[in-house]
Amino acid sequence: MLSTGLKAHGPRVLGKTIEPTTRAVDRRLSAFHVHLRSSDVARSMMWKIGFDARKWACSDCGWNYPVPSLLSDPEALSAFDRLARNKFLAHACADHPAQTSPVQSESPTERMRGLVRRGYKPKDAAQIVVQEISLEHGPGTKQARQAEEEAGEFLRRVRDGII
Repeated sequence: MLSTGLKAHGPRVLGKTIEPTTRAVDRRLSAFHVHLRSSDVARSMMWKIGFDARKWACSDCGWNYPVPSLLSDPEALSAFDRLARNKFLAHACADHPAQTSPVQSESPTERMRGLVRRGYKPKDAAQIVVQEISLEHGPGTKQARQAEEEAGEFLRRVRDGII
């Protein structure tokens, strides 16, 4: 204790030290876990952009919720996102056919080319894609090493004028 009578550490409100109680934390955690279903833990809501539409989709089944093509107002999009989240939480994966094949993602080289087409410098595009793949799959994984190799090859081709 300091000479002022206050403890030297911990959060303070108007000069008083707040003591967190484990009982209150436990109550909040148990209330949070009550709202989770076992199926909610494994699945996730994904944003997909395809040639035909932009949509929210489930990672485990064929459920999707496309965005209306004329919807462009930011406030309306925010409201639509909230509605899509509620629909996602309410859906049952058993009611929607499972995806027949895993979603084929673009190769790292295709992702780099896409960024260059959007105006990024080739070196920046390569760095962004390597970082994204490292975040998606984890650093040091097979996919991350493959992305680094493809980035080097991509930059070599750009320097040589092949791409």
